[in-house]
Amino acid sequence: MLLSLWPGLDAIRNRCLRRRVGTADEISSDLLARSTEIIRTLDLGRVTNIAATVLMNTERDLLRAHRREIDRQQSCAEVEPDWIAAPPSWAERARMRAELRADLSAVIGSDADLVLGVAVDGLNQIEMASALGLSDVAARKRYQRAAARLRGHYRP
Repeated sequence: MLLSLWPGLDAIRNRCLRRRVGTADEISSDLLARSTEIIRTLDLGRVTNIAATVLMNTERDLLRAHRREIDRQQSCAEVEPDWIAAPPSWAERARMRAELRADLSAVIGSDADLVLGVAVDGLNQIEMASALGLSDVAARKRYQRAAARLRGHYRP
């Protein structure tokens, strides 16, 4: 099957090289992988022009993958590694968490652990309810009241 598609695959390879989709080896490898995958998954009951369908789908998939990769690379910010701050050590994180807990306790009282667990640690209210020995409903209501107090405190 691949031998019969060889002229079409060669034409796709040349077009991809002209478009600078990648190196010759990358294009050849990707072209072979995509075409064999398309041949393997082709529904012969729906397709009449098998060769044309395989070649068009292969080229389309190859170009879409290249476009996605370019979009992904362009969406990443150009940040030099020297500008990226190292994450704080576990001792520093514990100290920062203690300071945050103290500040929250001053505003919302005993619900600081609930708010920290949900907002900072990423736990849900049900998990925090079981950790604090509360019912799900009580934890949800306490969290809502604490969040309202925080909004009221920081918004005039």
